[in-house]
Amino acid sequence: KLDSVHMPDILFSFPHSWLPKKTSDNKLGIALMHRDGDNSDNAYYRSMAEVADFWIQTTGKSVVLMAFDTGTEDDVFACECVKSMMKYKDMVEIVKHGSHGEILNAYASCSKIIGARFHSAVLAMKMNIDFYPIIYRNKMRNLISDMQYPVNGCDISDIDTESIIEFLNCERVDFKIDKAYELQAENSFMLLKKHIKEELK
Repeated sequence: KLDSVHMPDILFSFPHSWLPKKTSDNKLGIALMHRDGDNSDNAYYRSMAEVADFWIQTTGKSVVLMAFDTGTEDDVFACECVKSMMKYKDMVEIVKHGSHGEILNAYASCSKIIGARFHSAVLAMKMNIDFYPIIYRNKMRNLISDMQYPVNGCDISDIDTESIIEFLNCERVDFKIDKAYELQAENSFMLLKKHIKEELK
């Protein structure tokens, strides 16, 4: 019987050799979330469109809107809504999670990520990309706390645009995953595999 234990997210155990090499495109990535009941015009989407336009206008670099969930929760809807509200639509690309590393490759082209999905934070930390958390669930809040991540972010129902712009203007976020934590994640994954094999005997 496998007891309930707290383990680091499996993404933290991915070997760095599995991750694509980062490019010098310096795009802004925004991993959006479509919440149940969200209509096409809400404050969260409007704020993300405003921030995306700010990035394009001040840096001349493009924006990638990312849909981690393409199924039930349908983040593609959120991406399309945000793009429709933007001024610089020709500088925006929508990337959907798929089986060919679409999200990983999009991340590799970004120097900063704003994200509401839990795994958007984990992946940014793993790839050492500056991350701004949009907090929807305690899971994200706990991750930021556990990792002692220096950017606290803001709540999805109370977007702090000024704080996001400050994040976009800063040089680099001073953060690197502790090697001991990555090792713990790797060991946890191996332990889980062992338990699964035993259960299947």
